[in-house]
Formats: sequence, C-alpha cells, structure tokens
Amino acid sequence: MILEAALACRVAGLSVLPAHLAEKRPALSGWKPFQEHLPGKEQVCAWFKEAEAICIVTGKVSGNLEMMDFDNGGELFDRWAGAVKEQSPGLIDRLVIESSQSGGRHVAYRCRDAVCGNLKLAQRRLETPGGKQYVHRKDADGNQHVIQTLIETRGEGGLFLCAPSPGYKLLQGDFTHLPVLTPGERDVLLSAAWALNEYIPPPEPIPTGCASLARPGDDYSARGDVRAVLVKHGWTLAKPGENEYWRRPGKTNGWSATLKDRIFYVFSSNAAPFEPNKAYSPFAVYAHLEHNGDFAAAARALRAEGYGGDEPAVNLTGIVAVAEVAPPAEPTVPDPGQMPEDLLRVPGFVSEEMDYCLQTAPYPNTVMAFCGALALQAFLAGRKVRDPGDNRT
Repeated sequence: MILEAALACRVAGLSVLPAHLAEKRPALSGWKPFQEHLPGKEQVCAWFKEAEAICIVTGKVSGNLEMMDFDNGGELFDRWAGAVKEQSPGLIDRLVIESSQSGGRHVAYRCRDAVCGNLKLAQRRLETPGGKQYVHRKDADGNQHVIQTLIETRGEGGLFLCAPSPGYKLLQGDFTHLPVLTPGERDVLLSAAWALNEYIPPPEPIPTGCASLARPGDDYSARGDVRAVLVKHGWTLAKPGENEYWRRPGKTNGWSATLKDRIFYVFSSNAAPFEPNKAYSPFAVYAHLEHNGDFAAAARALRAEGYGGDEPAVNLTGIVAVAEVAPPAEPTVPDPGQMPEDLLRVPGFVSEEMDYCLQTAPYPNTVMAFCGALALQAFLAGRKVRDPGDNRT
C-alpha cells in the first residue's frame, strides 16, 4: 500500500521519500538532493519495498507544494476553517486535508507562485508546559516559559509525513490531485491562521554598540507616530481595533502584520525590509523604513526633531588629544554578499546533524545549525584524535 501510494505521488510530480515513523524524518542519509529534483521510479520502488512510512518534500520540487500543520490535536482547525469560509466560500472544499498521528490536521495545496520557507503562524506562551517537550525560555524577569506552536507551514525546503503512513488518514481529497491556489487564495489561508496567534515576541533590541541611541529611540517608541511612518511607506490599515491589522505595500487583501501595544509584529515573508515572525518597536520601524536600518542615523534624526531631550554636557578636559585617523580606504574587492547555503553543507555527519537541528529547532537557522554541527564534530573527534602535545580538534 505504501509503495503504490509513493508511486502515485511520484507520477503526480511530488518528491516522495521513505520515512522513520517515530522520528518523523526521511529514512535516507542523503535526502537533500530531492529538495531540488524528483526521485526516479526505480529509486521509489527500491526505497518503498519495506518502508514503514512516506513523507513528501514541500516547495518548488513538488510543484510549489505547501502544507499547513495544525498541532495540539488540531485545536484551532475549526476556528480557522470557519474564518476561511467567511472570507472565501468554497475554498476549504478544494483543499487536501488529513489527520495526523497526534490527532492534528494537515492541509495541503499547491500555489501558482513560489512559496517561502516554513512559517510559524499561530503560537501561544505557556507558563506551565505539558504534553510535548518544548524549549524552556526565560523572560526579562527570569520566569520560565515555553512557546507552543499551534499552526505552522511546511514550505520551501520542508517535508511532512502523510497518509497512508500509520496514524495518518485522508479526510478530504488526495495528494495526487492537489489544488493550485492563487496568491490571493493562499493569503486567505495564512491570514486566517495569523489571526489566531496569541503570542507576540519581544521587539528586536537596539543593535549592539548603539546604547547611546536609547534616549531618542526609547522616546520615539513611547510617543512617536509610527502609524504615519507606515502609511508614508505604503502600508495600509486593514482592520482597526485594539489589535490593528496592517497590509503590506502591493497587497490588496488580507493582512501582513499587527500593531498592538506599540509592537509591530510582522507575519509576511514578503514585507521587506521586515523579517517574518519578528516584532519591532516603533523606533525599529522608523529606522528600517526611514533610514534603511541605520539606527545611528535614525537616532540623530529623531534627536533633531526633539526626541530624547537635549544632549548631556560632556567634560572633555581630562581627554588627551588624539591624532586624527585617516578614514579607511574603499575596499578593492566588492562584497560577495551572503554565503550560499550549499557551501555550508558537508556531506555525512555534519549535514545530517544540521538536518536534525533544522527540523527540531523552534527558530531554524542554517548558519547556526552548521556551527553547532561543526562544534559537535570537533568535540567528538577531539576525544579520539590528538597530537603529542595533547592538542585536539
């Protein structure tokens, strides 16, 4: 049954892999290439002869496949489905829906346009965690808590286990006939989930080394008109209220961020210069939109407008004169930009450890996963390999 389903999914243009049911991960050591190209029929037949479960790789390789995962027993699924029906009658009936091992729900579809990476859509803060094991955190007051994710997506680079794996059951549709949604229809699904979010993280801090910016920045965060700055840069207030919903420039329906208690929380992955699943203070919003993220320039401009009070008098009598230092020469080699992620991939243990971290981390980060895997590799090697001076890796 698993083999027949895998072959049917492959014919439908889905990247299917055998999976470990208990660990919810591919039963292949080197599966990353199948994030970019489909496996062959012979490979599928060989893999699934004795496979216990099946998983599907999401994203471009599977025709812009995206899956919404409703966790905690599918607690928010009915509320989400009701909101979607109000905004777009009939859309729910076109989606592929299944129940998961834990009683949650998977909602799958393809998109006409490319999908982004995994997104956390609805979260909740728990003071006394139970059930699944979560990463414990400390707030500013030292109180322990965990962040529970209730709805998230599996997008570019992701994967998920599915029926007919044991514990999974199709409730509507099938994966060989996935609907293709327009960007507007996808926005309806995501916006309905974002509206159920209960947790807003603390806003991003002022960059290290910019403590002197706190006076005008904090003053602006307390009383500045951040709404006017958003409107000036093309943002639209989509829904007023205690928790305001804002729509990014270029979007005609749904919403992309919320503004509550003067914290601007961005959901959208297409709302540059803001990052998804991140909160911003009014000062950070001002700095990003008005000064391209230059906090120092933003603070100077705000001080000129009267924020932060007057500059304190500084006694320079005890400072010895210092010779002027010539400005650094312009670099002769252009900045190559961010390192391509494929260069962080070391086949074998390091890559496998990275995969594990990226699949289990509450906030996956490829660079951090690489550093952690490399450190673990060095630690393990250091227990076995050393020179006569006891120097280890």
